[in-house]
Formats: sequence, structure tokens, C-alpha cells
Amino acid sequence: MADSQERFKVKIKEVIACTLGVCALLLMGGSIRPASAQTAAAAESSAAFQRWNPANEISVTGTIHEVVNGSASGLPVGVNLLLDGPQSFQYAALGSQLNSSTKSQLAAGQAVTLKGIVTTINGRNALAVRELTINQQKIKVRTAKGGLSPRVETSAYQGNRPRSNAAANGGAR
Repeated sequence: MADSQERFKVKIKEVIACTLGVCALLLMGGSIRPASAQTAAAAESSAAFQRWNPANEISVTGTIHEVVNGSASGLPVGVNLLLDGPQSFQYAALGSQLNSSTKSQLAAGQAVTLKGIVTTINGRNALAVRELTINQQKIKVRTAKGGLSPRVETSAYQGNRPRSNAAANGGAR
């Protein structure tokens, strides 16, 4: 009997601690992200993107010189573009939520139009991209407040309806 009461007390304490933690995150305006997935560059860049001010957005048209994946040499996690041209920044950070169709369109020599905010990441100026236009298609990379937009694989959907019953229930048959 005493053993079951002790387990109950521990469970109650866990529930209270989790509830307080979630409340603290919500009150501070934070988001829940796995800490192990963030590098120092990602943590610094996400902090910069949280102070998003739409009045500071710029629009740039340029040509891709190189597509850099991952967090190479202190760049933000995800897809980064090295652009040709006389911008005040060298890299454009597209984030880690691009779908495979968009990623396949990004290549050296491709013309792009980018909208975003120039910010400093690890001592370099980079454009945190909110909207990417490629092949006359506008792609929303970040929300109006600078958070990454959720990934949507366009091949899995036709309009708002899943292609098959298996897709509708998460692939289970």
C-alpha cells in the first residue's frame, strides 16, 4: 500500500513539473525544440529570427552560386544559398523545412528572388529568408514572425485531399 502511494506522489510531482515547464515556455513566448538538434549556430540564428521585424525586410533578386546543406562553417542548420552579386550579405538561410521538390530546384546558376531580413550569424551577415521565389513559384519559408514554416511534401497531396486511404491514415493499411 505504501509503495503505491509513493509511486502516486512521484507521478503527481512529474505532472506538476511538466505543467509548470510548459507554462513557463508559453509565458516567455518560446517554442519547444529538441535541444540536441540545435548547434551553436542554430541557437544563435533562431534567437536572431525571434526578433523579426517586417519593417526591416528586403527583397533581393540574384543568382545561386552554390547550395550549402547542413551547418557547414558556422552557417545555420538547413539549406543555405551562396549568392552571386553585390549584396550586403553572402549567404541566404532557408532553414531546414524545405520540401524535396523545392530542394531539387535549387542549383548553381538558378535565378531566385528572396525576401527576408539581414542578420548577423557567427559574425557574418546572412539573409534570413521568409519567402523564396523560384521558377515563378513563391514558397513561404518562414512565418510573418520569422519562425520556420512547417514542411509540406507536395507530392503527398492533391489539393487538400490525400492521394490514397493509406496516406490519410499515416501510411497504415
